[in-house]
Amino acid sequence: MAVTWIPNDKNFDQWLLNRLKAIGASEVGVIVYGNQYSSNLELFYEKLGAPKNRIENIRMFLGKETEDTSRKLHQYYSGTEQSVVDNIRAGKKIKETINLDAAAINDLYPHLAVTPDCEIQPYGIYEGRGKGSLEIKNTTSWYLNSFETGLPTDNVMQLVTQMMVAEYNYGELFYFIDNMKFQCHEVDREDTANMEELILMHTIPFWESVVKARPLYNQLYEAQRNMNMRLVGELQNEIASLEPPAQNTTGYLNFLSKKYTDKMAGMGIMEGNDAQLQIARKHKELDKQIKVLEADKRKLEIELKQILGDKHTLNFGKNGKISWAESKTGSRPFLNNTK
Repeated sequence: MAVTWIPNDKNFDQWLLNRLKAIGASEVGVIVYGNQYSSNLELFYEKLGAPKNRIENIRMFLGKETEDTSRKLHQYYSGTEQSVVDNIRAGKKIKETINLDAAAINDLYPHLAVTPDCEIQPYGIYEGRGKGSLEIKNTTSWYLNSFETGLPTDNVMQLVTQMMVAEYNYGELFYFIDNMKFQCHEVDREDTANMEELILMHTIPFWESVVKARPLYNQLYEAQRNMNMRLVGELQNEIASLEPPAQNTTGYLNFLSKKYTDKMAGMGIMEGNDAQLQIARKHKELDKQIKVLEADKRKLEIELKQILGDKHTLNFGKNGKISWAESKTGSRPFLNNTK
C-alpha cells in the first residue's frame, strides 16, 4: 500500500487545526497510557473541537529551533559525545538524514497521520537497509532517569507509529540530554509487532468514538447557543457515553477538574446511593493510608540523605543506585533507581 506524503504547514495555528483530522504519533502514548500532563479524555474533547489552551511554550519552541542542529550532530554520532567532535573534525559522516517537513498517511491506518522529525537515508552504517525514521528529543537526564528502563514508552510508541504509517523498517530515538550528552536507540520494526497491536487496539476504537461524537458536539454548541438546556443535557450524556475508558493518571484527574466546572454543574447537588457511599469511604480510608506511607517514605528518605551527606551517589552495583546530584538549575533531586 503506497504511503502518501503531504507537505506541512509551519504555521502553528494551522498545525493545531490539522491535529483534529487524525491521531498524531505523539498522541498515541496519551491514548494508550496517559501521563501526568494529558489524558485520553482531554484528547477526545480536543479532537471534537473543544478549545485547547495549547501554547507554544519555550520548551516546544527551542525543541523546534534546535532540531536541525541535533540532526546534524546525530549524523556524526558513533556512540560517545567525543565521537561527534572527532568525526566532525575528520569530516567522517556516520549517517545521512534529511528534514521532511511533511506528514505521512496510509490507507491501512486511515485514523493515523505522522510527521517524523527527519528521515534516515540509506548511507553509511545504514547503507542497503533503506530509509528509516528519526525522532529527536531535547531532554534532561532527570527526566530519563525517572523511567525504569531509561526510555520513555510514549517516545517508543511515537517512533513505532511513524514506522507503521510511513512503512519504515527501522527508526532511531536520538536524545540530546542536558545540552551536553547524547543517547541513540535503534528500533527495528521486526521487534514491534506486539506494540503495533497495542497501538491499534487503543487508537481504532478511540477514533471511532471521535467520529461518532463530532456531529453531537456540533449540535451541543448550537443547543447551548440557543439556550435549549434540555437538549444540552441529552447531548452531553450521549457524548459522555462515547468517552474513552478512564485512565488512572494525574493528567486524567486534572482534566476532570477542568471539564466539570461549577458553571457546568447544573443544580450542584445530587443524592448519593449506598454504592457511591462505599466508594467515598474507601477513598477516605486510602487517603489515611497514603498519609501514613508518605510519612514512612519521608523518614527513609531523610535516613538515606543523611547517609549520602555530601556524596551524590549510593551505588549498589547490579542492584542499581540512589542519586542525589545537583542539577543545572541548582535543585538536587533524589532518585531511587534500585532494583
